Amino acid sequence: MAGWVGLLVTGLNLIPAGQLDGGHILYALVGHQTARKVTWAIVLLMLAMGFLWVGWFVWAALIAILGRFRAPLLNELTPLHRWQKVLAVVGLVIFFLVFTPVPFTEVR
Repeated sequence: MAGWVGLLVTGLNLIPAGQLDGGHILYALVGHQTARKVTWAIVLLMLAMGFLWVGWFVWAALIAILGRFRAPLLNELTPLHRWQKVLAVVGLVIFFLVFTPVPFTEVR
């Protein structure tokens, strides 16, 4: 059970939107404008997924409210090296591997 919770929390943190770690990875890979568009697309996707699990409504609201602004980076001029891009893609792949659209179900 603890392992499952760890994977769930990792998956939630790697959502490529807003101020989550996945959002920071996405921003580093594609830049501000594209990351902003992807964030809003993910908010809309979460609103649609809210009909599968109500918690996605909460996550969509959190990302919409807290994901509007980003913290400035110390160095936005230096481009990523190839190995850094590979690590970023690995992080996004991990998100897709651990993500589950319905993390909780009610058993009656």
